[in-house]
Amino acid sequence: MKNKIKFTIECEMEERWKDHFLSFLKTMEFFGQAGHSELLGFYADGDGDFRPKFNFKDIEYMPKESIPSKEMSVNFFDAG
Repeated sequence: MKNKIKFTIECEMEERWKDHFLSFLKTMEFFGQAGHSELLGFYADGDGDFRPKFNFKDIEYMPKESIPSKEMSVNFFDAG
């Protein structure tokens, strides 16, 4: 059996990004349930007003580097 863990993430961001960000997370959940593999992305517009704050409660993690890909197309979420 695989080890599962449950944790809480607190997030603060501009309201106009909320629906895009939550849709991004729910799409990840759907793909996992459906057994579907696809590259997803979220456009983090730091030059604009996307300045989220995340607080991870009661959990430690090991930061990982992102994996750049020029070969794969990406479906991404963006509030523009």
